[in-house]
Amino acid sequence: IDRIHTTATSHNRVFIIEIMGHKVGWVTLHAGIAGGADIILLPEIPYDMDVIAEAIDKRAKSGKKFTIIAVAEGAISKKELKDKQAKKKYPSVAYEMAEKVQKRTQQEVRIAIPGHTQRGGSPCPFDRVLSTRLGAEAARAILDEIMVV
Repeated sequence: IDRIHTTATSHNRVFIIEIMGHKVGWVTLHAGIAGGADIILLPEIPYDMDVIAEAIDKRAKSGKKFTIIAVAEGAISKKELKDKQAKKKYPSVAYEMAEKVQKRTQQEVRIAIPGHTQRGGSPCPFDRVLSTRLGAEAARAILDEIMVV
């Protein structure tokens, strides 16, 4: 999301970034907060496309002519998901949302779907230190339990 800000800003576009998460939105929530998304949509919280369009228009009127939307891939109702799977019009929620946003706001919309690349890659130093600390704490908890018995 960080890397899309400059493009969204310079081209005055709405970017919809679809993040992994069919049933839960914690990855999208964290990515949206950390990356500075303007709107974050999760499967756990219903949303209204008219309200989203109003927020985009309000940003544009205040001089912010771009909007970044982080959306979990499962951020649609169960009924909509069943209908979508039956019709197979769109390959993912981002495409459907892009069409709706573009119709309601008249702004150009682009989609980014990092997909499974989100799951790979090298851990950063923070990840390595955190995993070491958690491992050490787990070992300490095991030793404490053994000593208590």
